Amino acid sequence: EIEIKFPSRWPGKSTAESLQWGQVAFFIDGIESALERFKQLNGEFDLYLTGGDAGKLSNLISEKSIQDEFLIFRGMETFISGL
Repeated sequence: EIEIKFPSRWPGKSTAESLQWGQVAFFIDGIESALERFKQLNGEFDLYLTGGDAGKLSNLISEKSIQDEFLIFRGMETFISGL
């Protein structure tokens, strides 16, 4: 098991750092790249994070986000009330 954080040096100099690069940093780099591409195409946007790891992800990405653990339930409520 590794600590979920962005490693401080590249390339990793230990097994733990190398695993962090492979499991955390490249995942975060992919998210950052996708968010930047979306911003360039569409301008500013609100980023909503939901789910059990929303807090961890929010701490790892540079984009400001809104966390709402009940987002899906709010959407369901809005949908049902509109019927």
